[in-house]
Amino acid sequence: MTTFATYSPSIRPTGFDALLILVGRRLVSTGERLAREHARYSEAVLAHDERRRDLAAARHSGLWP
Repeated sequence: MTTFATYSPSIRPTGFDALLILVGRRLVSTGERLAREHARYSEAVLAHDERRRDLAAARHSGLWP
């Protein structure tokens, strides 16, 4: 990857180099998307667990209606 960093902006990679760059960008964007989805799912699971714990505590304490 050091080679690409030394290219001037007017030179664009072609052929196999361009394919590798395209695949790398796709992999990075897919990884970022999966990480966002995982973080969102983890937050939902934690919120659900907190609600269940609060309801269980309310039932246990006798505050349940």
